[in-house]
Amino acid sequence: MRYLHANAKKQHHPFSKSVRLIRTLIVTLCFAIASAGAFAGESLLDFNGKPSDIEVNLGKGKWLVVMLWASDCHVCNQEAHQYITFHQQHTEKDASVLGVSLDGAEKKADAEEFIKKHNVNGSSAEFVGKNH
Repeated sequence: MRYLHANAKKQHHPFSKSVRLIRTLIVTLCFAIASAGAFAGESLLDFNGKPSDIEVNLGKGKWLVVMLWASDCHVCNQEAHQYITFHQQHTEKDASVLGVSLDGAEKKADAEEFIKKHNVNGSSAEFVGKNH
């Protein structure tokens, strides 16, 4: 049995970040598939008020990772940079990220602050808000 001193630093496996990102993407994909029915027939708006929908982003020969987020979601705030980085690294190759804000029209200002805070505009990921 191996014991670590309370102040000893935990060593991370070199692939631990990649494994966490892949795990997060898989969980998000499962959530997106499970939630797809909730968006069927729903109209979505981009932050300029123009209609948008998930189908526009499908059928381009690439994987589409749908990131459902809310401005007050701790996990969303913690992992947003991973999705943006993933999108930037894969958008020209094999995958892109579509972010869907669950904040709704009443919290649009909060959603816009989330986008600004995480520099989403610099990534070319399309973030739309659910139309209520």
